Amino acid sequence: MANIKVDVYSDIACPWCYVGRQKFHIALEKIKTTYPDVQIETVWHPYMIDPETQINGEKYMDYNVRRWGGDGWTYELREAGQPVGANFGNWKIWPNTLLSHCLVTTILEKTKDPQKGDEAVGALFDAVYEKGENVSEASTVARIGKELFGIEESEWNTEERKQYVRQQDLMAKSDIGISGVPYFVINNKYVLEGAQSPNTFFNALKKVANV
Repeated sequence: MANIKVDVYSDIACPWCYVGRQKFHIALEKIKTTYPDVQIETVWHPYMIDPETQINGEKYMDYNVRRWGGDGWTYELREAGQPVGANFGNWKIWPNTLLSHCLVTTILEKTKDPQKGDEAVGALFDAVYEKGENVSEASTVARIGKELFGIEESEWNTEERKQYVRQQDLMAKSDIGISGVPYFVINNKYVLEGAQSPNTFFNALKKVANV
């Protein structure tokens, strides 16, 4: 049996991270089917691409115009996402993701279960890109935390937790040197940057597992 740990640095306000997670999951399922003895643990870490995003989030087009003059760059993104189930069916808001990271890190800490953290990340991606929800708002994040994981808002929406997330974000950028996400680290040794193809993820995991 091979045990593999994958640390993923990612932001909910990163549509390519959403696509990357979808592709990574396809690779995980293929590994699970092909090599059932290989056990893979995925741990998600906070990264905030744009911490200066308005605290309540910004309208999709307003943000795109402000940053890039329009949303033409998303055409390639949407085309890449559709085959892997990232349809971007109702993307209305560019969120401030501080609270989302507070929820995910709290779930990881309290449950000690990386799978729950992964599920939380998936639920937040789905809320932003498929359901048109605003995860900048505490009420939205609180509903996801309570309904799916039984976590109360008082457990994650604290100044202490916010400071922890900011510190983790700074560490990823300054100590590790990450300048773009998604960023995958396999067994603290091998790095894959960006939304790689499912086959690239699969082959990397297979190589590390030595199968």
